[in-house]
Amino acid sequence: VTYFAFPKLQGQFTGLQERVSEAFDQTTLSKSRFPGVDKIKEEIRGIFHDQERQGMIVKRVLGVASSAVGALGSALIVFVLGLYLSLSPRTYIDGVIRLVPPHYRQLAHTVLEEIGGNLTRWLVGRITTMVVVGGCTSVGLLILDVPFAFPLGLLAALLGWIPNFGPILAALPAVLLAFSQQSNSVLWVVLLYL
Repeated sequence: VTYFAFPKLQGQFTGLQERVSEAFDQTTLSKSRFPGVDKIKEEIRGIFHDQERQGMIVKRVLGVASSAVGALGSALIVFVLGLYLSLSPRTYIDGVIRLVPPHYRQLAHTVLEEIGGNLTRWLVGRITTMVVVGGCTSVGLLILDVPFAFPLGLLAALLGWIPNFGPILAALPAVLLAFSQQSNSVLWVVLLYL
């Protein structure tokens, strides 16, 4: 299924990226909607001609990039550790239990088993929620006739993993596309993502 669906989905994501860029240009750079845009555009143009400002921007961008690389490295370490732990959890559980004094080992074993069961149920619940959110978002966007409903639904499902900010980030491309359609669907799209 993935073999046949992936190229089509990849093409839709490419189209979504192009369409969101166009929608962003249409909505944010039009004078009629946002009167202060010209001043912002002049500030941005000024940055490219001012060496001192360029140096400050490069420092900030490098700082952000350094933090992002550190976060990605940490996430990779957590992923690898999680992978090893999930491949043979019994080995690691037994190792942790050996660190506990002998008269508390049965209690430690019970606690670790309970924690493992709770984490498994939590993970299944999160994944189920992500699938439901992605499906409902795709169907809702199809009903509202917003283009690229399936990639936007997949994006909503994946970003649903991030607490609080994920749904907001997932809504941004859909709202931009709704703005570009010259219809009153923006309100409905916002309500769909709420």
